[in-house]
Amino acid sequence: MEAATEAAIDASYYFDMWSSDACWKGDTKVVARSLKKMNSDALRLEALKENIRIRTLGFGWTKDPDFHTNWSLKVGNKQRQKSVKELADHLRYIISEEKEYDIPEVLYVETHQPAFVHILGTRT
Repeated sequence: MEAATEAAIDASYYFDMWSSDACWKGDTKVVARSLKKMNSDALRLEALKENIRIRTLGFGWTKDPDFHTNWSLKVGNKQRQKSVKELADHLRYIISEEKEYDIPEVLYVETHQPAFVHILGTRT
């Protein structure tokens, strides 16, 4: 229950970010322009992740369309974090494809249904 509550809070936060200046939308060139204004890779990575989370967590675009991405890659026996270029390319792809989908008007929160429980006898 706590995990579901945290997920709903995160979804609400990212859904509201769509309307903020932190969200990069419209043209794919906004990604490069926004990244140039930042002076460190750590800031760039965080901004890219936030913009991807707006679409995946805020809009629920993890299944149809599937815009989810991993933040790291397994290379041999080691994990390496995706680069700014790799995440920027993925965000550009999302921005170019999101024009084909309707931006949700209400918050999307994935809820789990209770498990089916068999009933012995008749209900009273």
